[in-house]
Amino acid sequence: MIMKEKRIRVVLYEANDLMRYGLRFAFKKFDDIELIADLASFPELIHVTEDLVPDLLVLDSVTLYDPIESLKMLREINKSMKIVFLSDSIEQDRLCTLLRNGVDAVTEKDADADQLFFTLMSVMAGNISISKELFSAANLLEGYKKSKAMSPCSLGLSAREAEVLELIVNGRSNDQISKELFISLATTKTHVRNILNKLNVEDRTQAAVKALRSGLYSFKEAEEAVLV
Repeated sequence: MIMKEKRIRVVLYEANDLMRYGLRFAFKKFDDIELIADLASFPELIHVTEDLVPDLLVLDSVTLYDPIESLKMLREINKSMKIVFLSDSIEQDRLCTLLRNGVDAVTEKDADADQLFFTLMSVMAGNISISKELFSAANLLEGYKKSKAMSPCSLGLSAREAEVLELIVNGRSNDQISKELFISLATTKTHVRNILNKLNVEDRTQAAVKALRSGLYSFKEAEEAVLV
């Protein structure tokens, strides 16, 4: 007898009726996802999360009265479930705070169904997913404070790799890193490859997000740059 794979049990919170109906329709397209509740009330979301123990929450962050406090309340209920925030835009320092407090993904509210599905599946696979439209080094850096909880050494990075990672977070390309650190491009590529391996991430964006989420650095205001 062939056993069907378990479907991902999702709870949706969206205060806007029209948007909620649209998302409900989108979820019906996905065989791998079971929408077990769609809600417009945060108190009801708390009760449903306690009772149904979903695998994943999809939350409209715009209509949450206090997204950070709401996130903390939900995390107290279940630390292992995945949380995806939907947002039209996001303040420059808020994205960092969300990452630090356990958000697994942030994507646009008007994302198409396929993009939303890709985000949810990526999150369930253990990845951090940030929409490119919402993600920029400048947004992540401004106002972000250094945390004493972790250090580059605690992640197994050498002093030089820590320097390279900091420049990655600031949006520098490999060529720019080579010039700023006075090292060859080949050496830079080796450092970047080692950083990805040590942080157990697939690309530079994930490395930057993990570094910021861990609070490794304290930054001055940076020029706008996009990670590549």
